[in-house]
Amino acid sequence: MRDPSHVRALAVEELTNLYNEAGLQTEKSQFYKHEYGVEDIIQRSFPNPGDADRIRQMYAEDLGVDRLGVGVHRKDGKLCFAFPVVILVAQKPKG
Repeated sequence: MRDPSHVRALAVEELTNLYNEAGLQTEKSQFYKHEYGVEDIIQRSFPNPGDADRIRQMYAEDLGVDRLGVGVHRKDGKLCFAFPVVILVAQKPKG
């Protein structure tokens, strides 16, 4: 709902499979979380009219529950969450 042009993110296994299909060998992976404020992300997104309130409600209802898998929490009075991020490093095999 935040950005109707973004359908989904690829799972780590899907990304690794893309590397493998391209003939690359995964050398390293690094995982981290990138924190955002709900209001900040809504302002930088392109929700359809009326969806911003639905998004706020979804995050608020997930506080302490984590069905969304993004660890919704309050920080300095603001509703926040963190996107999981992975960096994959691959190399073309020699030979």
